[in-house]
Amino acid sequence: MTLDVAVKEVEIFKEALPHVSRLAILQNPNYTFSTHIAQAMKTAAGRLELTVDLFDALTANDLDRTFHEIAQHRADGVLIAGTPMFVSERKRIAELGR
Repeated sequence: MTLDVAVKEVEIFKEALPHVSRLAILQNPNYTFSTHIAQAMKTAAGRLELTVDLFDALTANDLDRTFHEIAQHRADGVLIAGTPMFVSERKRIAELGR
């Protein structure tokens, strides 16, 4: 994913779900490009007047806890600042996001 694609993902998300006001962004701060993607998404979301919370998952073992935190913050949706681990855990992430 490029930074431009990350920004476009936020724009499409908001266009598809115009009622959304609070967005969670999942990132891995140990993966530098993930933090760059997350910041680009956060900036784009701010321009669209979305409230954004960043959530960290360093390993697959962090996903349950992180999605519990996301639910507590009552996010309307979750975007992923991709890493290889997030890709390999995509099915689990989809289940946790339900």
